[in-house]
Amino acid sequence: MTMSHLGEGVGIDKKTPWQERSWYRWYALGLLTLVYVLHFVDRTVVFAILEPIKHEFDLTDTQLGFYSGLVHSLPYALAGIPMGMLADRVNRRNLLAVIIIIWSGLTALSGVAQSFLFLVVARLCVGAAEAGGTPSAMSMLADLFSLRRRSTAMGIYMLGTPLGITVGYLLGGLVAAQFDWRMVFFIAGVPGIVLSLLLLLTLREPVRQELITLDKPRGHADFSPLVTLRFMARSPALLFVVAGVVWGTFASGTVLAWVAPFLMRSHGFSVAEAGLAIALGYGLAGALGTVIGGILADRLGARDVRWIPGLNAITSLIIVAAGAAMLLVQDSFWCIVFLMLFGIGVSMQYGPGHGLFQSLLGAEMRGRGTAILFILIALIGAGLGPQFTGLLSDYWAASFGVDSLRYAMLTGAASGLLTAIFFLAAMRHVREGINEAGRNRDLMKPASQAKGHFEADRG
Repeated sequence: MTMSHLGEGVGIDKKTPWQERSWYRWYALGLLTLVYVLHFVDRTVVFAILEPIKHEFDLTDTQLGFYSGLVHSLPYALAGIPMGMLADRVNRRNLLAVIIIIWSGLTALSGVAQSFLFLVVARLCVGAAEAGGTPSAMSMLADLFSLRRRSTAMGIYMLGTPLGITVGYLLGGLVAAQFDWRMVFFIAGVPGIVLSLLLLLTLREPVRQELITLDKPRGHADFSPLVTLRFMARSPALLFVVAGVVWGTFASGTVLAWVAPFLMRSHGFSVAEAGLAIALGYGLAGALGTVIGGILADRLGARDVRWIPGLNAITSLIIVAAGAAMLLVQDSFWCIVFLMLFGIGVSMQYGPGHGLFQSLLGAEMRGRGTAILFILIALIGAGLGPQFTGLLSDYWAASFGVDSLRYAMLTGAASGLLTAIFFLAAMRHVREGINEAGRNRDLMKPASQAKGHFEADRG
């Protein structure tokens, strides 16, 4: 597919018939959520098979942390800005379809690895391809849903995280137990081709809404990454929301990437038992938390927008408490119960955090803005989080033996207290940030059409 084809649909100045219909918006949301599920299946299925990979290639926890974290997150971060710029300039549906095929094929290719280096190179390429997925999808959703329903829409979209984790751990655990870890990669890569074709056949490129001038004359706005960064830096609300989202990912990442090895080492689970326990304990509970968080944030935010970051501050405390209890209890049943509470708390933050972030940006910078956010998430959260735990586990191995992983994870989970502090700080500035975004949108409208920032369209 050529770049000219990728660019089709940009510059349309009126809505398509489908986009005006409510059912189509929800269909588009469902399809994009499936894309995000696939994203997380391919991204996290390796967590379920870390122990078999460790034994086959004789790896340390530091190497496992590198493979499960930075190997994916570094190329994800490097490709993030170019992918975000593409998402702001070309047909996002077509871009998304192309990169799905790329990352799915590379995932399947990992199954033929004969060395740890081969696995690393394949995962590097998967990370680079996946960098364009979320900026494209979230930018499309922000154009399909108004501010009043955006947290709900983002919360449903972010169901892709717990559902992808559920499928990834089930697939990884059961297939690895029945066959081997190589077959896991083959099976995980196949659905991407089907989903890519479904996108091309049934989804249309949404019209970009709510242009922001950034103090430039109409039609001459410069939405380069530097301008987007400058806009974000001028907004205290955006800065604290970004800090909360990123550090929340770090704190949960220090735990989530290592739950399967922890259950196998400290509770004697097999690879299949660990995969099933995490899929049911974290994945399904997390799916419930994602929906609850988005709906609750929209309802509380309609009364007072400060409740949106406030809700995330509260759930941050739940995450820390549940994570500590999960890691310290000796009974396996209660360990899974607290894992469920941990998953609910983590997932409740997705919709409010990402929905608020999108609402504080303008349509023409959402692709770049989302790319910047996910670069930070990739490097600090998904990258350094697992690496931090691996390094600390190896460092404490001589002192704590098999429990070194337990205490390394506990240290990371406790750092989630910083997440609560960041979201509490965001509460002080979020009204001003939303009002500023509303004034910027009104600059692009005739005076007779300018409305308050909570005046929703029919999304």
